[in-house]
Formats: sequence, C-alpha cells, structure tokens
Amino acid sequence: MDAAPLKPLGYHAMRLRWCGLALVAFLRRWAAYFAVAGAVAGAGAVGYQEIIPAVAAWLVLPLFYAAARSAPLGLAAAGLQALAGAALVWGLRALLWPARWGDAERALPIAPAASRASDAVVVAIGLAPLGLLYAIGAATLLGHDPAWLHPHRLRAVAALAAAATASVAAGVALLQALRRPPAG
Repeated sequence: MDAAPLKPLGYHAMRLRWCGLALVAFLRRWAAYFAVAGAVAGAGAVGYQEIIPAVAAWLVLPLFYAAARSAPLGLAAAGLQALAGAALVWGLRALLWPARWGDAERALPIAPAASRASDAVVVAIGLAPLGLLYAIGAATLLGHDPAWLHPHRLRAVAALAAAATASVAAGVALLQALRRPPAG
C-alpha cells in the first residue's frame, strides 16, 4: 500500500488547528465549572429557562439604553463594550497566540497581512461565545420591545454591531502588539 502523501499546512491552517485544540482543551477543563454554575443559577428558580436570556439581555442593556438616548452616547457605550471584548481577548491571549511562537514566527516569511487575517479569525472564534450572548441578549430585548427602545432599535443594533467589530479589531491589534519583538 502506498501511503498518502502529506500535504504541508499553511500558517493559517496550522494556527487554526492549534488554537482549536487549545480552545477545546480549555473548554473541557472548565466545562464542569460552567455546568455547576449553571445548575446553581437555575436551581429552584421558576422559569429557569429564561435566566440565560435575561442575563444576556443585561449584557447589552446599557449599550441599547445609551444608543436610545443619543448617537454619541451609543458610540461611547459601544467603545466601552469593545473594551470588554478586548479584555476577553487579553485573557485568552495564551490560547490565541502563545508567546513561545514569537521567535519562530519572526524567522518565517509570514506576510503581515496573513498574520493579521489569521489573528482576525482566531479572535472572532475566541469572541464567539460573547457574540452569542450579545445576540441572545439583543433578541431578548428586541423581542420584549420596550417603549424606550422601539424608535431606536436600528441605532441600538448598529451600536452592538460596532462594538462587536471594534472588539475584533482591538483583539487583532492586541495580538499584533504581542508579536513585536522584545525591546532591548
């Protein structure tokens, strides 16, 4: 039997595989804690199936309220929401770009655009759970259609989209800054 020839992996494919495995290992380690926290939060609660949408709504409520007040206030709130996303990327930085890769990456002919594109994909993957909570929260608030939000629904959703986009951009900038060689 002939062995199938091995295909070399490009930088992006290799990075996605590594990050995917690192994220799965992280989730496996923390899955029990998430399950216990969910059980405790829902224990004995009437309507426990509404707890997650309600908590998710609280994540986007300040942003929606600010956007309903005025466009500049909505943009400011979107900026603060983006900082929360950047903080999450900071916490996930070891999973998204391990520092030990620095010397190896600097030695390889990786185009800066390829590096940024790869960063954007892994940051988007890392922020996907937060994005899902934002989507659930937005759907919950929009579904309840409070009177104060009704005339400003589009502005609120646009502010949330701006916050999510800015979170990814900030995450990419963070990973790019981590790549810079140490001074000295």
